[in-house]
Amino acid sequence: MGVSKQSGSRNHQERTVSLSPSSGKIGEEVTVSTNRLFSNTLFLIGFGALGGNQEILSEVMTDEDGNLEAIVSVPLWASNDLDNFFFVASGDGLQQPIAYSEEFEIIETQC
Repeated sequence: MGVSKQSGSRNHQERTVSLSPSSGKIGEEVTVSTNRLFSNTLFLIGFGALGGNQEILSEVMTDEDGNLEAIVSVPLWASNDLDNFFFVASGDGLQQPIAYSEEFEIIETQC
């Protein structure tokens, strides 16, 4: 039986990425946050789509308590016909995702 290890985490409980708002238009700002990470450590904020692209949007340092919060923009390539999500990845060069948001709904602009 193997033991899994999450890079950059203080414990092995599953964590989630919180978003505010949970839906938005392309280019809009979203606040991304999570906690229970190593303190004063570099992590990456990314955006991805199942079956589509993934992109690192920001590099962020955690605070003394292992909390992370950043404001990022929804990428121009995001599409409402895919399941989109934000993620937090290790900043150690491997860029291994360690936490994911719930699905982020892209709101199309009315022409």
